[in-house]
Amino acid sequence: MARSSSICLILTLLLVAAATQVAATALLAATVLIANAIAIKEIQELGKFCVWQYNKNLRYQLSQSRRQGPPPLLVFQGVTVAEKQVEAGIKYTLTINAKEGSVEKTFKADLFVNSNSQVKKLLSFSPFTPLVMGSTTGPPASALGGLTVIGDVKTNKEVQELGEVAIEQFNSKYHSLNGVSKTLSFVQVVEAGKQIVNGIKYHLTIIAKDDTGRSDTFRAELVVKNQSAQLMSFAPATGTPAGAGSSNPTPGGKAESIQPCINTNTMQ
Repeated sequence: MARSSSICLILTLLLVAAATQVAATALLAATVLIANAIAIKEIQELGKFCVWQYNKNLRYQLSQSRRQGPPPLLVFQGVTVAEKQVEAGIKYTLTINAKEGSVEKTFKADLFVNSNSQVKKLLSFSPFTPLVMGSTTGPPASALGGLTVIGDVKTNKEVQELGEVAIEQFNSKYHSLNGVSKTLSFVQVVEAGKQIVNGIKYHLTIIAKDDTGRSDTFRAELVVKNQSAQLMSFAPATGTPAGAGSSNPTPGGKAESIQPCINTNTMQ
């Protein structure tokens, strides 16, 4: 009898240890949005490295193909939004502005930094098209990948419900901005656009309140497919649209261009 009790105790301890390890792993892998990335020198240096590595890779690829003429190299302008994930090192996902010739473009990059050696490895780097809200023209909604502005969002029930979904998924998945625990309460969507991908991607500007009752503006991307919505990105807004920034927002008028958001998944 005593032997059976000992075996049960050992099994219980092993199960507790395994559950603790799983919880710790989940905590380490949590994604954290980095606030005010544009003012953080370390983040900007990481963005410069991504552009440098991209240019280096491009030069090599062109040398192998023996293409004539100067390569279309990028000139770093700045990181606008950043996110990090701790997993045996730190994985950064950066939204980067860079110039190709005289044209400024936006890119998304995934970068891994080894915590011990500080060795940096560029995992991915690809163009990203931010949505400019408030424009009166745009590509047809049926064009694959085309971005179109959704009008009358304040009275659009579907868009407002998607905004609530974005806040709910943020609260359940992240719980923090820049390492500070936050639970957000949905107020309303003030701007929206959609893009036909493998499903429909919605770009939303959302006003939400934090635990103290303060209102802030956020950018979110959701993909809706087979009647299911998945939050792909969520970040504090870098430009406040009309009607945001007070405890009783009253949206209206023209809005500034939206800065791009951070992807929570590996870039496509």
